[in-house]
Amino acid sequence: MPLRSKQSGFSLIEVIVAMTILVLVATTAVASLRTGVATLGATANSATAIDAIREYSEFTYQFSVTQLDALDGTETTPVLGNGDPLPGVGDMMLAIDVQAVEDLDPETIVANPLDSLTRIVTVTATAQGQQILQAAWLVADQ
Repeated sequence: MPLRSKQSGFSLIEVIVAMTILVLVATTAVASLRTGVATLGATANSATAIDAIREYSEFTYQFSVTQLDALDGTETTPVLGNGDPLPGVGDMMLAIDVQAVEDLDPETIVANPLDSLTRIVTVTATAQGQQILQAAWLVADQ
C-alpha cells in the first residue's frame, strides 16, 4: 500500500499571493485615512476662519469709515466682538483691506476716500501662509 503524505497547510505560492493582497489592501486603507484626516483638518480651519471673520465684523460694526480707513492694509490676530483675543485660532491672521466706493454705486471705487461715506471691508484669513477664507461686506456712515 502506497504511503500518503499527511502534510497540510499552505504552499509558498499561496502565502506570497495572500501577503501581496494584504499589502495592497493595507496601503489603500492608509492612503484613504491620510486623505480623510487632511480633509478634517481643512474643515476645522475653515470653521475657525468663519468664526474669526464673523467676530471681526462684529468688532468693527460701530467703527466709522475714518476708523475703518485706518485699518486698511493691516494684519491682525482674530478678536472677539468685544476686542478680546479669540481663543483656539492658533497662528491664524486676518488681513484687512478697506476700499472707498461711491455711495450710490458700491461697485465703483473712488480715488479720494474723502468723497465717499461708503466702504467695502475685505478680510482674508490665513494660517501657515495659506489663504483659508475671504469675506467682504459693505459699510456706510450716515
